[in-house]
Amino acid sequence: MKAGQEYPADNYNKEKELAVNGVLENLKLLKAHIQSSTYDKIKKLGEAEGNASKVAIVMGLISMVAGIVISIFITLNITRPLSEIKKSTGEIARGNFPDDLKLDSPPEITELANAFNLMCAKLKQIDKLKSDFFSLMSHELRTPLTTIKEGTNLMIEGLENGKSTGKQKRLLTIISEESNRLINLVNSLLDLSKMEAGMMAYNFVPTDIARLINKVSREIEPLAENRNIKIHTALNNGSSLIKVDRDRILQVLRNLIGNAVKFTPDGGHVKVSSRMVEEGVNVSVEDTGAGIPADNLSTIFNKYEQVTLGGSNKIKGTGLGLSIVKHIIDAHGGKIWVESTLKQGSVFSFVLPV
Repeated sequence: MKAGQEYPADNYNKEKELAVNGVLENLKLLKAHIQSSTYDKIKKLGEAEGNASKVAIVMGLISMVAGIVISIFITLNITRPLSEIKKSTGEIARGNFPDDLKLDSPPEITELANAFNLMCAKLKQIDKLKSDFFSLMSHELRTPLTTIKEGTNLMIEGLENGKSTGKQKRLLTIISEESNRLINLVNSLLDLSKMEAGMMAYNFVPTDIARLINKVSREIEPLAENRNIKIHTALNNGSSLIKVDRDRILQVLRNLIGNAVKFTPDGGHVKVSSRMVEEGVNVSVEDTGAGIPADNLSTIFNKYEQVTLGGSNKIKGTGLGLSIVKHIIDAHGGKIWVESTLKQGSVFSFVLPV
């Protein structure tokens, strides 16, 4: 056309159409490429999002587990020493004063444990002073009380042979009975002091427990008959021969059977039984008294512990008998316990190893 020559329209149209088709084809290829690239990027973005979610979940789980572990560690680091302190507090309530509480814990609780140990040491010193005082006073009181008792007995014998009034005899009898009561109290204090100090001597010899039970039952039977109380025995004769300190086990039986009669109302009954068990010889003393409140069952064997029972608040004691009983049973390697139901009675049981 620039040369001034004619150019066929058909050729022009064909070339134009080819050019347009080429452009369109390139545009299609570009479109397809863009779409493919976009899809790939979206897919990669989705995969990245999925991976990020997994990483977030894993990190969350790791953080949660770490938090739980740290919480448990901190909790145990605090609750464990507090549990030890609580346990030691229970020992104090039972009359024991442990001063060896050592805790690996935060400084505040460590200071509390040190203060606790100091308190226990002071309480132990006070308890020892008290025991030493009672022991000393018991020794000092025994001789004059024995003298008073013997002098009173001589006066009673003299009055029986001569002239005397009923009032004089009654007063001397009261003096004699009270002297006996004080002497028994002094002896109990001395026995308990020796037991707590580990100075009580025991003479273990083969003994038939059934015979000891029969002996004590016969001793207490007159007192029971005066109040129409029946003492029943159910004994495992012949197979209860074990090594014990005869005098101390008699002391245990006199205390338990005597208490059963003391706290049983008139017309009631007391049952004493013995039988062989896997651990050794089991002895039980059952009464039909007023029973012991559940709150006092765990402390009934503590020294100076006295329980006011329904209908028996006029009956008083020293609070030493059951503590001495427990010391004797423990020294024999046995165990003692009590079961009781209010208004139905109590059962004191102990086991002595064969």
